[in-house]
Amino acid sequence: TVNANNVTINFHSHSLTLYNSAAVGVLVQNVSEFTLENDIIKGAAMYKTATSAAVQLTSVQKAKLTNIYTFNTTKGVKIENSTDVLIENSLLSTHEGLTVPNTASIGAGIWVDASTHVVVDGCTLQGAVLSSPLATGEASNAILVQGASEDIVIKNSTFKNWLSTITLNQVTGALIENCQADASPLSKSNLLELGSMTSKANDVTIRNATFRQETSVPGFDGLLFLNGSGCLMENVVVDVKTENDGVENNAYYPGAMHVG
Repeated sequence: TVNANNVTINFHSHSLTLYNSAAVGVLVQNVSEFTLENDIIKGAAMYKTATSAAVQLTSVQKAKLTNIYTFNTTKGVKIENSTDVLIENSLLSTHEGLTVPNTASIGAGIWVDASTHVVVDGCTLQGAVLSSPLATGEASNAILVQGASEDIVIKNSTFKNWLSTITLNQVTGALIENCQADASPLSKSNLLELGSMTSKANDVTIRNATFRQETSVPGFDGLLFLNGSGCLMENVVVDVKTENDGVENNAYYPGAMHVG
C-alpha cells in the first residue's frame, strides 16, 4: 500500500503472487507522483471477484506504470478518480470476471472510472483462453471506461482474445490510434462500444486501427456507436462475420458498424 507522494517501486523483474482472491497487489491511494516499473503481479489462479486487482490507483495524480505484467486477477489495472496516468510497454493478460453473482465483477485489463488524461501506449492486452460453453455471466473487457472520464488515449497497442475489447461507456474526448483488435472466437460482444443506454461517449477519434472477429456468431456488431456525439474515423478496417441472431420476432440485424 502506498500512501506517500513521490514513490517509485521497481520490481527489477521480481514477481508478486496473490493467493487471496480478494487481494490487491499494489494499492496506491490519495498521492501524487507514483511510478511502478518492471513488475510481475499475478494471481495464483484465475480470480473472478469484485476486489481482485493487480494494481489499483485511487485518487492519484501523476502515475506512470512502465513494463508491468499483470496476470490472472479480475482487473489488471484499476484506475479511479485519478488524473495523468500513463501505462506503457506493458502486458495485461487473463483478466476475467463474472456479471453474476453480485459479489463478482466484470474482468478488465484496464478499468478506468471517473478519471482524466489516461494514456495507454505500446501495450499488449491478452484475453483468457476460455472453453465453450462459457460460465454463466462470463465477462471481460480489455479496456473499460466509465464514470464521466475525460481525455482517454489508447495507441500503439494490440488486443487479442477478449470477449469485449474496448468499451467506452462514458467519456468526453478519446483517441484510439494505431491499434489492432482480434476478438475471442467465443465472443458475442462488440469489439468497440461507444456509450451505453444511460451514458454518452463524446468526441472520439479512431485512426489507423483494425478490428477483427473471425468466427461467425450471431447478434453482435463490429463497432457499436450507441449513445453520444462527435466521432471521426480515419483509415479503419472492420472485418467481422456477424449474422442475424435468428430471432423470429424483433430479430437483430447487426453490422460491421452500427450507429444507434
